[in-house]
Amino acid sequence: MPTPRAGAFTGVIGTKVFVAGGTSNADIVNVHEIYDTANNSWSQGARLPTPRQGGASAVVNNIFYAIGGANNGQLSVVEAYDPAANAWSTRAPLPFILDSMQAVVENNIIYVVGGFNSGGGRLTSTLSCSPSTNAWSMLAPLKVGKSDSATGLLGATIVSAGGLGSSAVITDTEGYNAATNTWTTLAPIPTARQAGCFGVIGNGHT
Repeated sequence: MPTPRAGAFTGVIGTKVFVAGGTSNADIVNVHEIYDTANNSWSQGARLPTPRQGGASAVVNNIFYAIGGANNGQLSVVEAYDPAANAWSTRAPLPFILDSMQAVVENNIIYVVGGFNSGGGRLTSTLSCSPSTNAWSMLAPLKVGKSDSATGLLGATIVSAGGLGSSAVITDTEGYNAATNTWTTLAPIPTARQAGCFGVIGNGHT
């Protein structure tokens, strides 16, 4: 990657990986670089309008969303990148400032799970937004407040494993069902941890 960064927003559309924002050499940046897996090369995309790091990322209908994050304070801003136009647009902001959360997409709806709020600490909040309506809704909360959990969609269940709780890294694992708007406690993650790399492959969660 041309610009080394931590806490960037990332998404995949087709054969391309989009990496926007983040922290580079202690500076919060708006760099946006695109990796094409088909030809093993990087290119520059339109810069992220609001430089920030530590937010959530999502892709819906080939649009890349950068949600929340922080830059000299937490933010509620949501911006969307259209690769066909190489342009960003501003979308409806989160209901409150938030960082260190995760986002999952199911049936073209973005779900934002947990996170950190400077006034509320580690949150139990679950938010949803349909890009077609461009409005955020509050859903049933997590049973345990957390940030930086490993979060992914397994079938019809959004799984949130581990993370940083109110005072320590935790093993708490919960599953969310959008049809019933409920969280269920699942088997705890064997090793308490936060802010790791994670992904869903087939029916496995790692």
